Order: sequence, then structure tokens, then C-alpha cells
Amino acid sequence: AAAALLPLLFSSLLISGCSGLDDPINDDETRPSDYNGAYKLTVIPPADDAGACSDALGAMRLNDGKVTGEATDVNTGETITLSGSVEADGFIKGSLVFSFGGNAGSYSGLMSTSGSGDGTWKDTSDCTGTWTATAN
Repeated sequence: AAAALLPLLFSSLLISGCSGLDDPINDDETRPSDYNGAYKLTVIPPADDAGACSDALGAMRLNDGKVTGEATDVNTGETITLSGSVEADGFIKGSLVFSFGGNAGSYSGLMSTSGSGDGTWKDTSDCTGTWTATAN
């Protein structure tokens, strides 16, 4: 009788082990790596800042939750280095370091798995504005 139950027990284990509930291939959750890629970056100050702050153009790369990149101030040529992180839900945040004068800042926003993102930024010189990113 025990020998007759053994194949039944074995097949029950196989069926329950193959349900796919814990199978990462079938997992539809978004991960930071879903945003991986190179992006064109546009940084824009508010229209009413009377020219005190400048636009910047550059690129950023997202790789497994990490953000790196550089932008160049279109008026001064100053390099702005970006670093930061992107979460599974697309929330992105990080820091800005300017090559001239020790200015620094921060940015945050939201990335989309469709290849774009946008948000806001602020630096220690009281410049603020928005940024947009588009996948290359």
C-alpha cells in the first residue's frame, strides 16, 4: 500500500512545485533594471528667472538602479555631473555637482518604462527648474 502511494505523492509534489507562482520569469513586477539605457537630458530653468539660471543639455545612463550622467550649461559651458538612483516604481533622485564654483544641487522625478522621464531640480544658488529625459 505504501508503494502505491509513493507515485501519487511524487506527482503531487511535482504539480505543486511547478505552479509558476514563484517563477521569476513570470513575474510582472517592475524592477530598476526596466529603466536601463541611455537618455538625452534637457534641463530648463523657469521662464521668469530673468536669465539668472541657464538651460543645460546632456545625457544620463540608468543601469540596474544607478544613475550617472553629465550635462553642459549652454551659456557658460560648465559641466554638471549627475549621480543618483532609480527605484522599481520609477522614482528617480540624486545629486548635481557643478564644475565651477562648488555649486551643488539635487533632482528628483519619475521615469517611465516607455523611455522617458521628467522632474524638478534645485541648486545651492537658488536656481530651480524642470528636466526631461528621452531614451536614445
